[in-house]
Amino acid sequence: MNTTNEVIVIDPSIPIIDFVFLSKQFSHRKEVINEVLALFAKNCDEELKNLAFHYQKGDWIAINDIVHKLKGSASYFGFPRLKDQCIKVEK
Repeated sequence: MNTTNEVIVIDPSIPIIDFVFLSKQFSHRKEVINEVLALFAKNCDEELKNLAFHYQKGDWIAINDIVHKLKGSASYFGFPRLKDQCIKVEK
């Protein structure tokens, strides 16, 4: 895990959401996609609060666990930019 104060650069060429992947992942069902996106947003909000809490404590193991979980969710739900950032943080 990257515990330095190194700046992690966001690659703007990586899309935030891969709508084609997301649509295929959930069989092109808009209502399911909308529910999944709402749940993902709620979960991210909770995880960001957890990240801030563990950062204040300097608990890098907990931070790594949260980032790893976010990376998996980002991969599954089609958020390539978030996945990329999580990979960079895990290094």
